[in-house]
Amino acid sequence: MIPRPPDPSRVRFPVEPLPRLAFGAAWRTRAFGHALAHGLRRVPGGDPQRQALARIERMVRLSDAFTNHPSLANSDGEAGEILVQARLRLEPLPNCESFAEVAVADVVYGRALDLCIEGLSRSADRDLAAAAGSGATSTTTCARELLDDLARDAANASCLQILADRWLAAGIHVFGRPGSAGDEAASRARLRPPSGDSLARYLAEVERTIWDWGLEAADAMLMGVVVPGGWTPRRRSRKPREH
Repeated sequence: MIPRPPDPSRVRFPVEPLPRLAFGAAWRTRAFGHALAHGLRRVPGGDPQRQALARIERMVRLSDAFTNHPSLANSDGEAGEILVQARLRLEPLPNCESFAEVAVADVVYGRALDLCIEGLSRSADRDLAAAAGSGATSTTTCARELLDDLARDAANASCLQILADRWLAAGIHVFGRPGSAGDEAASRARLRPPSGDSLARYLAEVERTIWDWGLEAADAMLMGVVVPGGWTPRRRSRKPREH
């Protein structure tokens, strides 16, 4: 018999810093793999599809490694998988509905995951660091050249703006809330870098990418997150003029 999907209302999600980090990495990488796989039928064959498949394979491999972290295991060894499945039902990522969205998601959300996992790879917890190191670092994004070409057309650029906003809103949540009790506990235990440091680095990088497409970088405060680096409610969201 195929087991029923777990009911999120009957699952106790971890609250301590170490299992929370392992759990967060496990379900986010799995969710991203699912989102990309949904859009795979829209990706043309050849290098674009191979690049998308490589990203999906890496996300699944990382998800399995984090799911098997000792802090998530029970006597049957199934706790981590049940937690991940329950969270995926509770908070799925958007599905990629086009080749362009696969590319935007990889550049914007995939980069957030890469930086998060990079921080976990230096964790004082050896099992967490080993899980983060189980996936080779991503060096090629899915069809970055496609996005550069689409951004030159006004109609396509307006569609890219919607996609960038959607995936940036998801990406800023990857790092956790800066300054929270959980963030401070994880930093003190050297489980990962402070959330604010990683998030500021990500925002500076992804903002430049979005500006290079001639788009606006959405205001993080409007997405419900207080973040460092000058992202305030009425900050300038277009690329400054170069003098």
